[in-house]
Amino acid sequence: MFKCKRCGVEKPLTEYYKTTDRKAGHKSICKVCIKADPLTEEKKKYMRNYSVGYNLKTKYNLSKEQYNELLVKQNHKCAICFIDEKQAPKGKLVVDHCHATNKVRELLCHNCNVSIGLLKESITTLSQAIAYLDKHKQGKTL
Repeated sequence: MFKCKRCGVEKPLTEYYKTTDRKAGHKSICKVCIKADPLTEEKKKYMRNYSVGYNLKTKYNLSKEQYNELLVKQNHKCAICFIDEKQAPKGKLVVDHCHATNKVRELLCHNCNVSIGLLKESITTLSQAIAYLDKHKQGKTL
C-alpha cells in the first residue's frame, strides 16, 4: 500500500504508474488523480519550454538565447541537408555535438543527427557509404 500525495488515500502499487526516476519505482500520485487533472495547453507549453531550456543547459551548457542565435546564423536550416526547421522531422533542429569533447557543433535535423550518430561520427565510414551509394547510383547492380 502506498499513500497518494494528491488525494491522501492509501492504494496498492498497481494504482500508480511505474517510473524510473523514483526509488519506489512508482509515481507518487495515483492514476486516478493524474487522469483527473489533465494538463491545459498553457501548462503543456510551459513544461515544454522549461524542459527545452533545462536540457540545453544541462546537456550542452547552451542557453535558449545561444540556441536561437545558432538558428538565426543557420537561417533556420539544418547544417547538412538545409531543410527548414519547420519541415524538419519533429519540427525543430537539434543540437549536434562532438561526443568526445561534448562541444556544440551546429544544429541539425533529426535525421542528419541520427545518421551521424549511427555511423559513430566516423569520416572513414561516411566516405565508404558515399562510395557505396555512388557505386550503386541509378539502380546499377553487380
